[in-house]
Amino acid sequence: MSSRPQSVQLPPIFGTSYVRGLCPNPPAQEKTTPSVQCHQSFDKARLQRNLAEKVTEQHIEHQVAKGRRYNFMEARRTEVRLRHEREKVEMEEALTLQRAKLEQEVHHARQKHAQFLEDKRRRIQEQEMVCRFNQHHNSRARAVLRYNDWKHGNGVK
Repeated sequence: MSSRPQSVQLPPIFGTSYVRGLCPNPPAQEKTTPSVQCHQSFDKARLQRNLAEKVTEQHIEHQVAKGRRYNFMEARRTEVRLRHEREKVEMEEALTLQRAKLEQEVHHARQKHAQFLEDKRRRIQEQEMVCRFNQHHNSRARAVLRYNDWKHGNGVK
């Protein structure tokens, strides 16, 4: 779109002012004297020039309005595109945070499970140690008991 508006060339409008619709009342009798004809031609030229200017102004206003509409629509498109890009970035950030949180929860669950397995292994070892200690203690107690029985049975002091 050019920055300068183009002027529009209109065809001339012929006829009396009544025929052209400029005079509301029909003329009684138009006199055609040279001075009247001269004034009529000047009036006609001035009227055509004014009409041409009005059409040019309307054309310029139309082009400006068209440009404003185009600029408005272009601004809307740009705004929507930028909003979509922002939303896409926000969505990616939210997904990244969600993945990080999920990975953290998985890591925490694995640590908790590993701690559970370690505690279970330690309890089993403690129970085995208690069992071995009890077995060893019982076997020694039986040996001492047998020795005492033998000693009392044989009369040994």
